[in-house]
Amino acid sequence: MVANRKDFEKELKEWLNGAQQVVVAGIGNSIRSDDFVGVKIIQDIQDKVSSKVHIIECETVPESFMDEIVELKPSHVLLIDAAILGVSLGDICL
Repeated sequence: MVANRKDFEKELKEWLNGAQQVVVAGIGNSIRSDDFVGVKIIQDIQDKVSSKVHIIECETVPESFMDEIVELKPSHVLLIDAAILGVSLGDICL
């Protein structure tokens, strides 16, 4: 779903409602600025999340972090990445 920021925040809050343990994984490549968004967001929120949230900076290899994610037994996993979705630049999808 494509959403503006306000709608996205509402959807994200609803999705996270009742979360016990959350993993937020940032995916991206620092060499390609548009593809770096997942990692950049992770870096920006690193010290701003509750103890229920585990932050992982995956860069271009999220599959390398599967064991770590499984061990945490999260109730929710949020992957943040740039993607070609055929929507307008800057649109947010959850």
